[in-house]
Amino acid sequence: MNNSNNLWCPLPWSHIAVKSNGYLRVCSHSQSGGNKNTLLEHLRIDDLKGTDVLNCSTLKTIRKQIINNEWPEQCRRCKIEKEAGKRSRNEWEATMYNFTKDDAQRITLEDGTITEHKILSLDLRLGNKCNLQCVMCYPGESNQWHKIQEQITGSKVFLIDDITYTTDYSDFTWSEQESYYKLLLEHSQYVKKIKFGGGEPFLAKQHVTLLEGLISKGLAADIELEYSINVTVLPNYIFELFAKFKLVKLCASVDGVGVVDEAIRFPTKWSVVETNLDLLDNLPDNISVFTSTTVSILNVEFLVEWMQWLKHKNFKKINKDTFAGMVSHPVMNPKYLNVGLMTEQQHARMFDYLDQITTDTDIKEQLSQWNMYAKSMPLTAPEILQGRQELAEFFTKMSAVQKADWKLIFPKCYEMIQEWND
Repeated sequence: MNNSNNLWCPLPWSHIAVKSNGYLRVCSHSQSGGNKNTLLEHLRIDDLKGTDVLNCSTLKTIRKQIINNEWPEQCRRCKIEKEAGKRSRNEWEATMYNFTKDDAQRITLEDGTITEHKILSLDLRLGNKCNLQCVMCYPGESNQWHKIQEQITGSKVFLIDDITYTTDYSDFTWSEQESYYKLLLEHSQYVKKIKFGGGEPFLAKQHVTLLEGLISKGLAADIELEYSINVTVLPNYIFELFAKFKLVKLCASVDGVGVVDEAIRFPTKWSVVETNLDLLDNLPDNISVFTSTTVSILNVEFLVEWMQWLKHKNFKKINKDTFAGMVSHPVMNPKYLNVGLMTEQQHARMFDYLDQITTDTDIKEQLSQWNMYAKSMPLTAPEILQGRQELAEFFTKMSAVQKADWKLIFPKCYEMIQEWND
């Protein structure tokens, strides 16, 4: 990988990330970067008891590379984001904690072993219990996909990091067991941030055990929580606990306006999303809210419409601390939804169209970044050809599942599919 004179990320020294199936990984960005070596030696959450997880070989290798200003292959997504002019995750993680690269070098031996253990952040994916069938998802992160997996893919089998599961039986229930939250609590002495995802984390009621434990130990006032939510479920019980924490960030996943969001995050009802966004905009001061948009080849044509809608709403709280009024990231997997499938001509035509329908300078700046970013997707020529074929099939099958005319909902995507077929 290319070198970077200023490469720094604190996560390989101080972060524990638990996947929906209970396995440990480097971080969520390492997964979405499309690499298959994101696991920590097939360690599971159970291994936090009795195993020196932070000194596993995967993290030791990554630490050596970062100290030498070399991009680890697990960090490909951050590298691509940085080169496209976006603020990469490693950059904003570096501002979160009072832990610098100099601090890291002082506690890191030549082989990458660290001599001091302080877990500063947790990323907990609370199983796969969900109420939606988002089109970019799969059974490992939404149990609702169990109902359509065979219809969409032709098989009940799905893989996670080369581990085989089936929709007939797959155990993603670690987050329902109180013992794991007690184990995490034992490792929370220095924790400053916890991110929750799912599934839909607001449906994983058992995780309240961890929140209550942090409150009872007097740690909550120094901890920031972050939730990735689908904006369809807002349980009152959890907002009472939020008042005890330093800050709570709610990442509201919305991928477009009206039928666009309803199709991508099926079976979302846009009226519910609108109502809940208004409710979120009136939460207490220690709760911040921002929208997060997953940009795919389906909804890229609606980027301007979405940003204009957000600006028109003029929320009091939502997105007040974000660049150009929204946070966005690309679909890396499945590859058949990646914006990198566009031909050069289609890419130019798409972003010329988007640029022409707005005069807003903030929106144009976002488009400029996405124009560059979309060109740098890490897809090989065979992956692009296969992705285009799979998208055409997926487009037809998902239209049938949703009983909706995707040709009308995503007209420019459909036009591109027809061009590939010609």
